[in-house]
This record gives sequence, structure tokens and C-alpha cells, in this order.
Amino acid sequence: MTRRLRTVLVGVGRMGSTYALDRLTRRHYRHASHAEVLAEHPAFAWEAAVDPDAAALTAAQQQWGFAHAAASLGDLLPHYDPEVLVLATPPSAYRASVAACPGLKAVLCEKPMGNTLADAGDLLGLCRSRGILLQVNFWRRCDPFCCRLAAGELQGLIGSPVVINAFYGNGLRNNGSHVVDFCRMLFGGIAGVQAFGRNPSADPEDPADDHDLACMLHFSNGVMANLQPLNFGDYREVGLDIWGETGRLEILNEGLTNRLSRRSAHRALTRAREMQVDAPEFLPSTVGEALWQVYANLAAALLQGADLMSPGSSALQTAAVIEAIQRSAAAGDGRVERIAHGKPQA
Repeated sequence: MTRRLRTVLVGVGRMGSTYALDRLTRRHYRHASHAEVLAEHPAFAWEAAVDPDAAALTAAQQQWGFAHAAASLGDLLPHYDPEVLVLATPPSAYRASVAACPGLKAVLCEKPMGNTLADAGDLLGLCRSRGILLQVNFWRRCDPFCCRLAAGELQGLIGSPVVINAFYGNGLRNNGSHVVDFCRMLFGGIAGVQAFGRNPSADPEDPADDHDLACMLHFSNGVMANLQPLNFGDYREVGLDIWGETGRLEILNEGLTNRLSRRSAHRALTRAREMQVDAPEFLPSTVGEALWQVYANLAAALLQGADLMSPGSSALQTAAVIEAIQRSAAAGDGRVERIAHGKPQA
């Protein structure tokens, strides 16, 4: 086999490591954290981790057994030269982290790519200038079930989409970006957005710079999606409810439940039809293997020249949509903010 790639994980918090400790998470997800994949994947030699929290870093090292532990990349790099950088931290230091590592071949980062569209563009530009592959963990792009939907299975199940309702919480740039990216994956390019302001039922603890905003997504093909935030203090959901010409598909419980209702003759009216919502089919979920597939795709891109499934260029398009939603909300006049070539128009 080809030599394994020297890898450092920056950030050993929930997504970095500790989701692996949640017994409920382990029940549904084969790999829920970067650490779980890195500890097993044959393409990556996970030998180092970085985190300023000494106790968390020590606990992670004891659990996973990587050789090098440091409070910062500056402390690590004199002793270790990574080829793959995994960033599981807030995005403010992404660009500086990439710039600090001279021998990088690839970066895998959490969303968003930056605190602003300009930050995201700077990160992508730096990676491109140095020939570094940039994969962003919009994991639905590597989830086998979601990939099949995007490849035509959605059309086969429910026909052309007619009404789309999308749900998220805990920040537009945070979980909202997952939903926007998933919508782009399934329904195509977004030509414009129309924000309706902050939903009064949304989480009152939103970060000051990342409110939960309600909006309408206008796709280039004429389809629209209603994006609504929920208060995660009440319950969590990041999902879609898609009504098509011949069926309805609900992707709920953050991808763990895929419920299909087919069209049938109306039970109470002659010469009419309805959705059989009381007799649904449950389609198998593959969300538990999605993170592994993110890494498998990155390895194939590095070692075999495959295309990235969630490249930085695509994630930048999602960042442009998020910023357009924020611009529309700031304008406060209900106008549609148009988007062209990944950049919001003034």
C-alpha cells in the first residue's frame, strides 16, 4: 500500500474527538468524530494533535495514542511536519494554520470556511496557490443515501420538487450552512435569497454574529425552499421536508430518518389524490458512515487523483449564499438578494 499520510488534528473537542464518548451517538454513527476515523483509516497516519486545553489534549492522547501533543501549531511544527491538516475548531485561525504548515498536501476543515465570505475566499485562494486540496466537511455530499438522491433517485421517488421546507438551528453559518449546502446538492444553484428576519421562536442564545434567520431560497430552476430556524432548546432538527409531484420525502432526525409517503387515490374524495402520510416507507439511513466517506474521498483524491466531493470551491458557493441571506436581512426590506457566480450582487 502507498505510504500513509502524516496527519495532525487541530481541536479535540466534540467534533474532533469527544462525540465518540456519547453512548447514544455511538449507537447510530459508526464514526461521529474525526478521531474515530483517523484512528482506523489506512490512508492516514494520525500522529499529532493540537489543542490549547491541556486537560482535553491529555485525555485525547490517552484515548487515541497519537505521539505528538502540543498547545499550538507553533509548538508542534519544529517536531512534526504534517501532510494533512484536519481543522476541527472555529474558523478564525484556519488561514493562519494552513499558512504555518510548509509541507501540506491536503486540508479537511469544518464548516464554515471562514467568518465571512472574504475569509473563506482567502483560505481557498491560499490552498489553490500552494496546490493544497481543500475538503470541507459538508458530510451529506459524501453520505451514500444523499448522493443517490442527488444522482437522480430523488426524482424517481417523488417526481419534481414542488414545495421544500428546510429546518436548522444553532446559527445560520453553523448548522444553517449544512442545510443550504444540502439544498444546493439536491436542487442546484441558488440564484437569490429573501430573508424574513430572525424567527422569534429561534434560540435566544444565538451568537451575536450568527443569528438564526428565516428566508426563502430561490433556485435557478425556479424551485424555492423555505428555510426556517428552530430553537434547539426545544429539540434538535437539521432536515428537509420535500413535497414532489408524486411523493413526499422527509429527511429528519438529522438524517437518521428518511420517510417516504407516496401519492395515491384520495380516501375521501372521488377523482382526487393525496399523500399516504399514514402509510410511509422508511428508507435506510447511511448517515453513520458519512464521515468515513469524507475521508475516503479525500484519500482517493490525494492518492488516485479523484475529484473531491465537497471541495472548497463548492463550499465557497454556500458561503456566498449565507452572506447573501445576511445582507438581505440587514436591508430589512424583503428584497431578493441576487447571487451570480458565487458572489452576492449589490
